[in-house]
Amino acid sequence: MSRRDDLQLRDRSDESQPTQQQRDGALSRARFDFRWTDQFNLGLDPDTAKAYHDETLPKDAHKVAHFCSMCGPKFCSMKITQDVRDYAATLGDNEKAALNLGDGQLAGVGMSISGVLEDGLSAEALAKAGMAQMSQKFQSMGEQLYLDAEKVKASNKALS
Repeated sequence: MSRRDDLQLRDRSDESQPTQQQRDGALSRARFDFRWTDQFNLGLDPDTAKAYHDETLPKDAHKVAHFCSMCGPKFCSMKITQDVRDYAATLGDNEKAALNLGDGQLAGVGMSISGVLEDGLSAEALAKAGMAQMSQKFQSMGEQLYLDAEKVKASNKALS
């Protein structure tokens, strides 16, 4: 391939970039919304994409499922993200203020939670008290990482 042909190919790819960005955005949205048929159709090879999907999830019901075979229904990061968003939308104003969700966005990592909660304790003081309680529980159970499940259940009942 000559240098001129290479430059012509680059020029054509630059012209198609906005279209590719739109297609990529549409595919990402379809993936997040679990619109499997749209994902297949927006892919470079829809037939192969559908065939790969059908190898692990062949039923028609799986074409509208809100999970894939990679993580399954319990560990799907996109489903968990949507569940968190749905839960955050149901919070009252006091809960949003306590979690620093003023504009509907979750507080960033490392940001402290401000405000005063029940019994006049700040969120930080409440968190420290909870950690101290769990530290005491850990020590009282022998400071072991792996415990008998029945002992843990009994200990949890005592905390309630």
